[in-house]
Amino acid sequence: MRLEGRQVIETPLAQAWERIVDPRVLRACTPGLEKLEARDADHYDALLEVRMPALTGRFEGTLEYLERVPPERVRLRLSGKGAVGFVDGDVTLSLSQVDEGTCVQHIADVQI
Repeated sequence: MRLEGRQVIETPLAQAWERIVDPRVLRACTPGLEKLEARDADHYDALLEVRMPALTGRFEGTLEYLERVPPERVRLRLSGKGAVGFVDGDVTLSLSQVDEGTCVQHIADVQI
């Protein structure tokens, strides 16, 4: 499944970058991401709850930062297992300066 979207936030690009690479902020703004605990700077243990019309489940796994290109892009990989199966995906968050602040675009390719 491919998920795409964009959000404009009233924050300067440099500040938005600092926030998007902060795991606490990432956890707080990701629906269903209940736990994100650091193993090291790029690897985290994660607990994700997915609620969709055809599927509801909790997945324990990992979140890994694959790429950081300041202040433009972050790539993440999420993988986990749960009672209903598995989740595996790559997410790209792209930031760009706009008149209103910063535009954050996300593209996620996820298999559940």
